[in-house]
Amino acid sequence: MSDARHALMSAVFAALSGDATLSGLITGVFDHPPRGASHPFVSFGAFRSKVLDGDDVPDVEHRFEVLIHSRDAGRREASTIAARVEALLDGAALSLTGFRLIGLRHRESDVAGSRDQRAYRVRVSFSAVTEAV
Repeated sequence: MSDARHALMSAVFAALSGDATLSGLITGVFDHPPRGASHPFVSFGAFRSKVLDGDDVPDVEHRFEVLIHSRDAGRREASTIAARVEALLDGAALSLTGFRLIGLRHRESDVAGSRDQRAYRVRVSFSAVTEAV
């Protein structure tokens, strides 16, 4: 299961970091943002995987989050970046090493401001199903 998770994370990372439009909006895509990373940027949040009952070759369902971090005044910058992430990944036919992506869809997004409203974070949630090839 961790191999499928890693293959999916790698494909998502490649899709996000390889998009010229998204790259023009952010300073980088990170698994774990480095200390002092310049805003705005994208990082990975929670990533959960579970085996689905059924076939001899079980499918694996993954639920994961992509986080958008912004320090721009207001929610517009963070929301614009989130919309691009959603457009890139929702329904995408990503190529995974050793696995086949059966489906990938956007589940929900939410935006939250820091207590002082000087920073915003959007959590964009996705679900995907993979199977071994």
